[in-house]
Order: sequence, then structure tokens, then C-alpha cells
Amino acid sequence: MFIRIFTAGILLFSTSTIFSEEVRWPAPPGGYASTSPGIPKGTLTGVLEYPSKYGDRNCRIYTPPGFSKTRTDKYPVLYLHHGIGGNENAWTSNAGHQEGYADRVMDYLYAHEEYETIPMIVVMPMGNMTGTDNDTWQNFEEVLINDLAPYIEENYNASSDLNMRAIAGLSMGGGQTLNFGYKNPDVFTWIGAFSPAPNTIAPAQNIRDIEAVKTNVHLYYFAAGTKSDDAQCLSTARNYHDYLGQQGVDENIYLQVEESLGHERENWNRQLHHFAQRLFKGITKVALPEIAGMKMTTKAPVTIQKAVFVGNSFTPWSSGIQVIHSGTGVSQKRSFKLDGRALPMFRSVNPVRTVIAEKE
Repeated sequence: MFIRIFTAGILLFSTSTIFSEEVRWPAPPGGYASTSPGIPKGTLTGVLEYPSKYGDRNCRIYTPPGFSKTRTDKYPVLYLHHGIGGNENAWTSNAGHQEGYADRVMDYLYAHEEYETIPMIVVMPMGNMTGTDNDTWQNFEEVLINDLAPYIEENYNASSDLNMRAIAGLSMGGGQTLNFGYKNPDVFTWIGAFSPAPNTIAPAQNIRDIEAVKTNVHLYYFAAGTKSDDAQCLSTARNYHDYLGQQGVDENIYLQVEESLGHERENWNRQLHHFAQRLFKGITKVALPEIAGMKMTTKAPVTIQKAVFVGNSFTPWSSGIQVIHSGTGVSQKRSFKLDGRALPMFRSVNPVRTVIAEKE
């Protein structure tokens, strides 16, 4: 006996509950963003080119210590964006604008088991776009989603599961993160904005599907410093934080306020330290185990009369599924609890679906 479900997908659920708050976490330990001899190091590529609609574009990629090109479980990916004066080198310790030391921060997290940091690929793209329009940075959205992400997933053993994609960035890249992430909750489900710049679109205009955001996004992270050169960025971060709270987001949402820090590298290194250690945790894949293992007490063919997915049109899987079936010599009613987050394919469809069971 087996069950065939004609709506394919993987359900996910969060095992932890974290409530919305403004936080002031202490500074990371000394040396968290420094070269640390004697610890395993990830691999930082040189500048790579990938094809896009706008021609070949640059990125750099960090892979964690022990990275495997053939591992069965594909790696989650963090897309990490630079500021307006930076490029694909800005987040690395050995080149370029030096807005941050992503490779050192990640090496430190992996070397200290207490953080339990999930091994991930960190992709640092060139996010500036050429052109005469002051808003050409917005064109990077389609490059990121249509060109870069598919390139990484094809070439780096990276997961294509939306729940395994995170987006973050500093300053201009923080604004891009908010604009692209919350507009595309079917692509990015962990979102972190560090000192988001004024290129950020107002949340009420940018967040087009708040129910999809609440259903799909696992971590809402905002951060900025208290110095005057970061004041507008802190205001932007707080506006998004507060708007989401007003819309009913009350789990996994943080506003990290950095006392005495401004628009500077130390601030952004700290935010990567805080953000990265919280990524891709509490998410478990559930392949409908109870339904697939359902026992039948008759040898006769069994027909599912109806399957009612309890929930609304945005979260048809959120409350559970009740299957009512009958067959020769058997009539049963069973309910299966399937708490989880809906994949985007379920969002705009009728929550009542057909399930067929048949004898093998």
C-alpha cells in the first residue's frame, strides 16, 4: 500500500519560538573577526564571473571548513551584500574596500562549537549596477534571483530549497536586502539588514504579501548603531521592525541596537556574527510521514473520498490535514497534525485538494 499525493512538496516547521524584541546583545568575544591561527579555515575564492542578463558579473564565494562538493545534503546559502562604495571584495579580509571580514567571522563561528553554526555557503556579489539612473541598484534584484542563485545552486552543491536561502547586507546592501527579501518571500526566508540605507522602500509599499512573509520567513533581523552617522539607518531598521510587529509578526524578530557604534566595519562584523549563528536552525524537513505510513486493515482497494487541508488560502497546511477514506470492509476517519510552513506553490490555490490511495 502506498499513498500518492498530487500536490508535491516538503513541509517545514520551526522547533523554537522567539518573541519580537529590541535587543542589545553584548559585543562578540575578542578576536571574533581577526585572523585566528590554529583553527580550521574555510575557502575564499578569488573573483568569479557568472553570466547574467546584463553580461558577466563578479562575485566571491566562501565555503565552510570541510566543504564537500558531493555531500548528499546540499548546503544552505547566505547572499551577503556590500555598501554603495563596495564591490564583491568589500566583505573579505584580504582585499578591496574592507567593509567587513566575513571569512574571519565565519571561521571563528565554526571553530567555537558553542555557537552551533550551520555550515553554509556565503556568496558576496557585486551589487552595484551600471547606468545613468540613480536607482540602477534595483536592477540587481533580477540578477540575484534569475542569474546568480541558479548559478550557485548548479555549481556549488547548494540547496534550491527556499528555506535554505538567506539574504543580508550592509548600508546600500541592507536596503537591497529589505527591498528584495520582503518582496520575494518565496525566494529568501532568512533576512538580515545591517544599517539599511535610505534606498530602502517603505515597508507598506515593499511588502506586497504580508501573509506569505509571515508564513515563509524564519528570521527577521535588523541592526544599526546609535552614533549620528547611523541614525537614519537605525530609523529605517526600526520602521521595518515596528511595521512587521504591527502586522502580527511576533516570532523570530529582532532589532539589535549597537551602542556607540556607527556606520563602520566593526558594527557590520558584529551583525554578521549575530545573524549567521542563527541561520538555518530549527527547520526540519517533514515528508508527510504519517500519511505515507498509514496502515490499512483490508486488502481491498481503498479510495480516498476527500482530503480537507485545514487552513486558509495562504497557509493550507498550517493547521493540519484530515483524511476521510472508505473501502470494502473498512470505514475510517483519521486526522494528521502537520504543523508547518507552506511552500509558495500553496499560497494562491484552493486549500481543498484531491488525494488518491491505491493498493500496490
